[in-house]
Amino acid sequence: MQDLSPLNYTIHLCHVAWTKSLAPVCMTALFLLFGDDYTAIVIALIMLAVDTIIGSTAAIIQNEFSNRNWWRVVPKFVAIVSAFVVGNLLVIFEPKFGSVLEYAIVSVIIFSETISILENAAKIHPDLNFKKVFDKLRK
Repeated sequence: MQDLSPLNYTIHLCHVAWTKSLAPVCMTALFLLFGDDYTAIVIALIMLAVDTIIGSTAAIIQNEFSNRNWWRVVPKFVAIVSAFVVGNLLVIFEPKFGSVLEYAIVSVIIFSETISILENAAKIHPDLNFKKVFDKLRK
């Protein structure tokens, strides 16, 4: 990374933060406008399944597939299911803003899974080069 002055560095951080936040915010708005109660959760679960399948395929191709690596998926599933539970509890106990918070939680999960799917796809097929995108999103 180039040497930035404090002002330019701050602007750079804010730009990256907006980049990371914009997609989940837009997804949350779309779910609120067009989704029903289960659309977001079903999409997130599908993305989770696709990520697991593509990640396993990438591990097999790179000869990194093992029982130990496979068990790393379990805490991820537990964390995501816990986030779903928290989102549903927010809907129950905070009727005015609960659905917004639930959709925000699920949107962040979908965004994270999308990034993971792209990373795994790049591992499977090296010609898929998402390096610039990943570098921006990781900062």
